Amino acid sequence: MFLNKLTMRYLPIILLFPLILTAQTHKKVTVHKKLPKAIEIMTVGLDFNSIGTPMAVIKYKNVSGKNIDAVEFNIRCYNNFNEPVVVDGDNIYPAISQDYFLAGDSQEHEWTLFEYENARKFKVSVTRVHFDTEK
Repeated sequence: MFLNKLTMRYLPIILLFPLILTAQTHKKVTVHKKLPKAIEIMTVGLDFNSIGTPMAVIKYKNVSGKNIDAVEFNIRCYNNFNEPVVVDGDNIYPAISQDYFLAGDSQEHEWTLFEYENARKFKVSVTRVHFDTEK
């Protein structure tokens, strides 16, 4: 059997490669406690801007007991047939509001859904909330 210098040099790594792959695929998964709900989504609606592009209108309430200065949403877009309206391989429009609002207050915000012209129905989820740290 003929092995060149390069093969001899990297043979230990080549032989260990399946063990390295196995070790990486069996990582320990950490389960986090479910965080308390900070935002309650009250209503989700549809509107259109002046050129006919759909807008998602979301009314939401701060139920955290703390002041909030940013909320991030995922707006899943669907047509009237309940089929996903896909742009760049996904039907999620990421939306962010950086309006300040106090504990217990409600806000309404609208996002123009550029490129999601066929969207008529939405499923909205809160992905992140940033609390005001100043007292």
